[in-house]
Amino acid sequence: MLDPKSSPPLSVGRYMKAPVVTVAADAPLDEARRVFETHGISSVVVMGPGDELVGVVSRTDLLRLADTHDSDPVLVDLEDARVMDVMTRSLVSTSPETAAHKAAAQMVAQHIHRLYVLSEGRVVGVFGTRDAMQALVDARVTGPLDAYMSAPVLAIQYDETVGAAIERFRESHVSGLVVQEGEWPVGLFTQREALEARVVSPATPVEQVMSPALLCLQHDTPIHRAAALALATRARRVLALQGRHVVGLSTGLDFCRALRDAAPDAEA
Repeated sequence: MLDPKSSPPLSVGRYMKAPVVTVAADAPLDEARRVFETHGISSVVVMGPGDELVGVVSRTDLLRLADTHDSDPVLVDLEDARVMDVMTRSLVSTSPETAAHKAAAQMVAQHIHRLYVLSEGRVVGVFGTRDAMQALVDARVTGPLDAYMSAPVLAIQYDETVGAAIERFRESHVSGLVVQEGEWPVGLFTQREALEARVVSPATPVEQVMSPALLCLQHDTPIHRAAALALATRARRVLALQGRHVVGLSTGLDFCRALRDAAPDAEA
């Protein structure tokens, strides 16, 4: 097995996660969901008969089922379908020797949250946005948080319903909503919460299923410090504030942009 400690500094091999978690192609989708929750990941490699790699399944693939179901209160039916029914039959890869900033640039360009790391034709690791964030911290990349944020922020009030949140997902094609009480952020409703809430009534208040895993920082916080705080607190989103007002939201891909732009060969 590849030893990450033997890889060059700021290379994919140094930061990737290994070993790679897998699931069988004929496994029920609910098993894939349990793998996501057990390992704290959002995608998993799919193996076919004979242990050959046949694809990747992600939370996004599971949520696509919601668009094929009109009945409530079940948002996503995971019992009947199999992993092979919704998986993506290709994966985007890189090598252990690739510089972390180049891997980050690839994720930004293709708007994906992870690359699978191949060595001698085998998947030996996964390099995701949080790995890029650690590289960003180690490189002490400067620049303010507000240079790498998305705006405006899509929000929902804490007492609105799960059904309303799901509908907002479908209309805006976003991966998460900030839950607010008045103007103050109190949580997140993302793909993870949508899956966990799949059997509750659509009339359930968002507050009952939201995640508190967000970090609020002033807009001029140095980007490497914001990344370090997000990693330490396991926050999945960083909100940029100006005073008490939310002015933007930074996700893993925004931190990838910061790492990409800090590369020696980045264009001015």
